[in-house]
Amino acid sequence: MFGYIGMGPMGLGPVSGGIPVLIEDPWDDVPLVLEVPVGVIGPGLALHAALHPALHPALHPLGASLGSALGPERIVSVGRDRTLELYHETDSQAAERILRSQQMLRGESGMAGGGIYFAESPSEARQKAHRHGVMLKADVRVGRSKEVHGTISTCCSRLQDEGYDSVKILGCRTGPEHVVYNCGQVSNIRQL
Repeated sequence: MFGYIGMGPMGLGPVSGGIPVLIEDPWDDVPLVLEVPVGVIGPGLALHAALHPALHPALHPLGASLGSALGPERIVSVGRDRTLELYHETDSQAAERILRSQQMLRGESGMAGGGIYFAESPSEARQKAHRHGVMLKADVRVGRSKEVHGTISTCCSRLQDEGYDSVKILGCRTGPEHVVYNCGQVSNIRQL
C-alpha cells in the first residue's frame, strides 16, 4: 500500500516512496500532497478521480480499487489549475443567492449536459442567458478542457474518465461556451 485519499479531516493516510503529487479537493481548503510510486503516474500524466461521498469518513486506498470509487459527485484533480475569468448572467434572485453563498449549482440540462455554463465576455453571456438581470464574473478552474462543436451527449463522469475537467463548446454563433460540472471549480464570484 502506498497511500490513501480520504474525504474531510481524515485526509491523507501513510505514504512511502515515489513522486509527490498535489491533490486538490474542492470541498477542502487545504491541498494534500501524496507520494505516488514511479510507474503509477508517469511524468506529465495527471491523476483524475472522483470519490463518492458515501465513502466518507472511511479512508479509500489509492490504487487498483480507485476505479470502484468513481462517481460524478466529488472531483479530485492533480495539476489542473488552469483558471479563466468568465461571465454568467442570471436573474436578480438567483444572483443574490449565488453572491451570498459564493456557490453556483449545476443545471439539469444544456448543450453539454447538466453543468455550470459560462461565456468569455459579458455580451456573449447576455446572448446565451436563459434568465436576465444580473451579470456575474467568476474565476473558473477549467483545467483540461474537451473542445467540442455543438451538442454532446457525453456525461460528466465519462468526461472525467477521459481526463477532462470541463467542456469548451466551439462553433456557437454567440461565441465559445465553457461548462464545468463541479461548484468547487467556480470561485471569486462577483457582480459586474
